[in-house]
Amino acid sequence: QQAIVQSGVSKRRIVIRTEDHDGWAHLEVEDSGPGVAPEHEAKLFQPFYTTKPVGEGTGLGLSISHDVIVKQHGGSIDVETEAGAFCEFIIVLPRAGAPLAKSGEPS
Repeated sequence: QQAIVQSGVSKRRIVIRTEDHDGWAHLEVEDSGPGVAPEHEAKLFQPFYTTKPVGEGTGLGLSISHDVIVKQHGGSIDVETEAGAFCEFIIVLPRAGAPLAKSGEPS
Protein backbone atom coordinates (compact mmCIF):
# COMPACT_ATOMS: atom_id res chain seq x y z
CA GLN A 1 0.00 0.00 0.00
CA GLN A 2 2.79 2.42 0.85
CA ALA A 3 4.62 1.78 -2.42
CA ILE A 4 1.45 2.33 -4.45
CA VAL A 5 0.74 5.69 -2.79
CA GLN A 6 4.34 6.85 -3.10
CA SER A 7 4.57 5.81 -6.76
CA GLY A 8 1.79 8.18 -7.80
CA VAL A 9 0.06 5.62 -10.05
CA SER A 10 -3.48 6.68 -10.83
CA LYS A 11 -5.03 3.18 -10.69
CA ARG A 12 -4.33 1.91 -7.18
CA ARG A 13 -5.29 -1.66 -6.46
CA ILE A 14 -4.35 -4.58 -4.26
CA VAL A 15 -5.67 -8.02 -5.20
CA ILE A 16 -5.63 -10.95 -2.77
CA ARG A 17 -6.27 -14.47 -4.07
CA THR A 18 -6.42 -17.71 -2.08
CA GLU A 19 -6.60 -21.31 -3.22
CA ASP A 20 -6.20 -24.80 -1.85
CA HIS A 21 -3.84 -27.06 -3.82
CA ASP A 22 -3.67 -30.63 -2.50
CA GLY A 23 -3.26 -29.69 1.16
CA TRP A 24 -1.34 -26.47 0.52
CA ALA A 25 -2.84 -23.04 1.04
CA HIS A 26 -1.79 -20.56 -1.66
CA LEU A 27 -2.04 -16.85 -0.93
CA GLU A 28 -1.21 -14.34 -3.65
CA VAL A 29 -1.01 -10.61 -2.97
CA GLU A 30 -0.62 -8.43 -6.05
CA ASP A 31 -0.51 -4.66 -6.31
CA SER A 32 -0.44 -2.05 -9.04
CA GLY A 33 2.53 -0.25 -7.54
CA PRO A 34 5.92 0.46 -9.04
CA GLY A 35 7.23 -3.10 -8.77
CA VAL A 36 10.72 -3.96 -7.61
CA ALA A 37 13.82 -3.00 -9.57
CA PRO A 38 15.94 -6.01 -10.59
CA GLU A 39 18.88 -4.89 -8.43
CA HIS A 40 16.68 -5.10 -5.30
CA GLU A 41 14.96 -8.46 -5.90
CA ALA A 42 17.74 -10.68 -4.48
CA LYS A 43 17.84 -8.64 -1.25
CA LEU A 44 14.10 -8.33 -0.53
CA PHE A 45 14.02 -10.91 2.27
CA GLN A 46 17.30 -9.90 3.96
CA PRO A 47 16.94 -8.38 7.45
CA PHE A 48 17.24 -4.58 7.57
CA TYR A 49 17.18 -4.21 3.77
CA THR A 50 14.90 -1.39 2.68
CA THR A 51 14.55 0.94 -0.26
CA LYS A 52 12.66 3.47 1.85
CA PRO A 53 14.27 6.71 2.98
CA VAL A 54 16.00 6.78 6.39
CA GLY A 55 13.45 6.90 9.18
CA GLU A 56 10.61 5.42 7.11
CA GLY A 57 11.18 1.71 7.53
CA THR A 58 13.31 -0.83 9.34
CA GLY A 59 13.62 -3.38 6.55
CA LEU A 60 12.24 -6.14 8.76
CA GLY A 61 8.74 -6.72 7.37
CA LEU A 62 9.61 -9.12 4.54
CA SER A 63 12.44 -10.72 6.51
CA ILE A 64 10.12 -11.57 9.41
CA SER A 65 7.41 -12.71 7.01
CA HIS A 66 9.87 -15.01 5.26
CA ASP A 67 11.93 -16.41 8.15
CA VAL A 68 9.65 -16.32 11.17
CA ILE A 69 6.18 -16.76 9.74
CA VAL A 70 6.34 -18.64 6.43
CA LYS A 71 9.55 -20.69 6.62
CA GLN A 72 9.04 -21.84 10.22
CA HIS A 73 5.58 -23.08 9.28
CA GLY A 74 6.95 -25.23 6.45
CA GLY A 75 6.03 -22.89 3.62
CA SER A 76 7.60 -20.69 1.00
CA ILE A 77 7.29 -17.11 -0.18
CA ASP A 78 8.30 -15.86 -3.62
CA VAL A 79 7.99 -12.62 -5.51
CA GLU A 80 7.11 -11.93 -9.13
CA THR A 81 7.59 -8.36 -10.20
CA GLU A 82 8.15 -6.05 -13.10
CA ALA A 83 9.70 -2.69 -12.37
CA GLY A 84 7.23 0.07 -13.15
CA ALA A 85 4.29 -2.31 -13.47
CA PHE A 86 3.38 -4.60 -10.55
CA CYS A 87 4.53 -6.74 -7.66
CA GLU A 88 3.07 -10.06 -6.53
CA PHE A 89 4.02 -12.12 -3.49
CA ILE A 90 3.09 -15.82 -3.54
CA ILE A 91 2.91 -17.52 -0.16
CA VAL A 92 2.45 -21.29 0.10
CA LEU A 93 1.75 -22.91 3.46
CA PRO A 94 0.70 -26.41 4.49
CA ARG A 95 -2.98 -26.39 5.30
CA ALA A 96 -3.79 -26.97 8.98
CA GLY A 97 -4.08 -30.68 9.67
CA ALA A 98 -2.50 -31.74 6.37
CA PRO A 99 0.00 -34.55 7.03
CA LEU A 100 3.53 -33.68 5.88
CA ALA A 101 5.95 -36.14 4.32
CA LYS A 102 9.64 -36.07 5.27
CA SER A 103 10.43 -33.78 2.33
CA GLY A 104 8.09 -31.09 3.66
CA GLU A 105 5.52 -31.84 0.97
CA PRO A 106 2.06 -33.13 1.89
CA SER A 107 1.84 -36.91 1.83
